[in-house]
Amino acid sequence: MLKDITSERSPGPAAYAQNSKYTNTGEASTPKYTITGIQKSLNFGQGPGPADYNVETGKKLVYPGVPAYPIGVRLSGRRMDDTPAPNAYSLPAPSRRSEVRSAPNYTMAGRNDNTQLVLNKNPGPADYTVGSPDLYLDASPKYTMGVTLPERKFNDFPGPLNYKSEQVTAHLPSMPKFTMGIKHSQYKGEFAVKHEDEF
Repeated sequence: MLKDITSERSPGPAAYAQNSKYTNTGEASTPKYTITGIQKSLNFGQGPGPADYNVETGKKLVYPGVPAYPIGVRLSGRRMDDTPAPNAYSLPAPSRRSEVRSAPNYTMAGRNDNTQLVLNKNPGPADYTVGSPDLYLDASPKYTMGVTLPERKFNDFPGPLNYKSEQVTAHLPSMPKFTMGIKHSQYKGEFAVKHEDEF
């Protein structure tokens, strides 16, 4: 009994992803090397990992609580007294001056009474205009970077561009013409070398 081919629902060759580098002898490419040997894939179990457990909320089922470690020795609470600080006291001014001599004090100048100081109305140093020191002292040497050249005077003569050299029809029939090669007749086909029969 023949098998009905039309009833097959399997995918055809076009449904598979093909790689053009693969041939009947394998992959057509340069040799490939690995750094280390190929190891078999490790079979990891499907059990829960350490992160799946929440030891903080264990409700003390096994131990009274999670282990806790202090950084240092636990001290008892320090009692803070409500005594006033030194700046809370306001002492009255002393009634008499101390007899203990203090360190010597110095001033930069004598102390004057401003009421007896008479300011002059004369002009100050900034009111005078100081001239150049070269007027009453020997001037410092002065140097230039190059030689001072006399000023050139350009005349209004015509330049080369003002002349039209191509207009020579006044004394010639036309302006000169030049060619880049040799003139040849397009109707005369002669060779420069003669044939052997002509000798």
